[in-house]
Amino acid sequence: MRNFLLYISIVAVALSLSAAPGTRSSGEEEGLAGESLHEPRMWPVDVSIHLSSSFGEYRDGHLHAGIDIRSFGREGIPCRAVDNGHVSRLRASPFGYGKTVYVKLDSGETSVYAHLSEFSTVIDSVVRAAQEERGSYEIDIYPKRGALPVRRGEVVGYTGRTGTGAPHLHWELRDRDENPVNPLDLGWTIADNVPPTIRRVEWLPLSPESRVEGFCAPAVVDLRVIDGHTFAARETLVVGGRVGLAAQVNDRLDEASGRLAPYRVELEVDGAVVTSIEMRRFSYDHTLEVELAYDMTRARTKGQHFLFLFRRKGESLWHRKFVRDGVIVTDSLSAGRGEPGRVHTAVVRAFDQAGNMSTASIPFVVSRRSPEEPRGSEPAVTGGRRSAGRGELSGCYFFEGLLSIEGPVVEPAGGETPASSIAPRSEGEAASAGETVLSFSSFPKSGRTLRIKNRGRTMDLNIVPVRKNDAATHRFEEIGVGLSVGKDCLYSDNLLYVARWDDDARRVIPVGSGMRPVAPAVRLGPMSAAFKKPVEIRFALSRPIEGNEAVYHFDARRSTWSMRASTARGDSVGAMVREPGIYAALADSLAPSVGAPQLRTRRSHATGIRVREVAIPIIDKGSGVDSERTTVYVDGKKQIGRWDGFSQKVFVILGGKNIIGVHDLRIVALDRVGNASELVTQLEVPPPAPKSGAQGRR
Repeated sequence: MRNFLLYISIVAVALSLSAAPGTRSSGEEEGLAGESLHEPRMWPVDVSIHLSSSFGEYRDGHLHAGIDIRSFGREGIPCRAVDNGHVSRLRASPFGYGKTVYVKLDSGETSVYAHLSEFSTVIDSVVRAAQEERGSYEIDIYPKRGALPVRRGEVVGYTGRTGTGAPHLHWELRDRDENPVNPLDLGWTIADNVPPTIRRVEWLPLSPESRVEGFCAPAVVDLRVIDGHTFAARETLVVGGRVGLAAQVNDRLDEASGRLAPYRVELEVDGAVVTSIEMRRFSYDHTLEVELAYDMTRARTKGQHFLFLFRRKGESLWHRKFVRDGVIVTDSLSAGRGEPGRVHTAVVRAFDQAGNMSTASIPFVVSRRSPEEPRGSEPAVTGGRRSAGRGELSGCYFFEGLLSIEGPVVEPAGGETPASSIAPRSEGEAASAGETVLSFSSFPKSGRTLRIKNRGRTMDLNIVPVRKNDAATHRFEEIGVGLSVGKDCLYSDNLLYVARWDDDARRVIPVGSGMRPVAPAVRLGPMSAAFKKPVEIRFALSRPIEGNEAVYHFDARRSTWSMRASTARGDSVGAMVREPGIYAALADSLAPSVGAPQLRTRRSHATGIRVREVAIPIIDKGSGVDSERTTVYVDGKKQIGRWDGFSQKVFVILGGKNIIGVHDLRIVALDRVGNASELVTQLEVPPPAPKSGAQGRR
């Protein structure tokens, strides 16, 4: 078997080296074991394969590194080794991947099984020994090679929902260098006759002189369905300058699958392919670049995933090919100045892994008008358009070093100096009664404060230009906030802003959470910003430090606060954060609430033996339960408890020959800022109930 796999690996490498030149970067040539294999390979579960998520999909802060196989609410489906190998890593965590097995295959690939309910019996004994030694449920260990060998088809665990909300198997395949690869690209096949759906496209201006429908602001175009795989834009837009396209594309394998990401997306402009993006493989070093691949303003504010069909500055993701960065430069398309413009066509093609294709036709007309010319000189628009809005702030559109603002803008007065109107400061910028367009060079290194009046509201926006290779610290005294950006925290030069949140944090703090604001809440933006490394936001407090203060992020779509790891210094509290949004300094004075313990019996998927465990509800609406420091004692002995943040319970398995009877139970629950509560009670464990039908049997 080893010789056969070695032969296959040699053939695969030889074929990859003989591929057409320029198809991969040098970093992509490595670790592609099995890439040329297309014969069916063994799936990790013996059930009909339906996917709820696909490889390379958008996730908050990262790319989805595997595929999610649906279990339709079931737990306990056996997960099997897809080939011979050995267990190379074992993890147990209340978060993320939950209970996870990593199997290093003899081919050099790694097969990963996440969110398991149980490990196999042998693996579980290793995990429990490590947990007892560490005194904690959370472990991450690397067994020695050969210590836990597995054979093809051998059970390594059972499907569950640890670390997640709904039961399913998150399964990954990694190459020799531990880079995630798409299993559907390497011989794991699923019947698929359903082409992707191209739902909408978005036009985005990429420079100060760029225009979409006469404005430096994005626009979304709905697509109408011609047939099951052909789509067309409902309107023809007028665009000018450097513009880019983004597409909202969903794929389905069948009626039982979720909305998946497509396998490949192409963009063609006037018959020439300018973009080809494939969901094949990526490096964990690049996974944060999901924020460069998708329109983060729409993802973060509306939960909609528009894939950019052009290259962003600083992007290094693999399997993304562009001609002139995939940007549409209208000067190279349009006829002579003043002549009637012809209709150009952009075509978006979306493919799934089975080869099913959908096509969307997007006509557009090139504007002849320069930013200084009056509106009305463009070609007529053939239909209305659906505005994408200008972003998370009313009337503002940020994109890298570009800012356009709907309506007039002034610079607030400082001291006795009267407020001044903003005028363009560099070539290509424009100001009119309709909008103000500014670029990175419009702002001094120290930044500028702009007062924006839009739709009856006034807002002061503190804007700072941050260069990729420079470190910068800014203090905004009027709102009591500091922002520190280290060197290489950004992928490219960008405009960042800090503004007072125009809402009252008290109104959205959960009742009974024990939290209260200790500094004004602020917006850190723009939402389109991608942070390569965390930046620090620091709040000056309105009162002396008490030790229960921390920085919290507010998810406006879900109306939830989540604490960030925070540090107090002097009269301030700060946190390293890597996402824009609403932040506040809150104090949490309420300890967790411990509910009545609940004894339950379940049957082990691995052994079939009935397992007794106690489930203890612990509720904390503030900073959240500190699962690592929350402890459970039975008869004075510390237990290994598994925290489940979705059900908000800690589970403790009860064992031993003397478990029947009454036991002292003590729970000490802590939240993340140190507030503690304690429950001391007794737990009665009755004898197991007789098996059904056991009476009268001989």
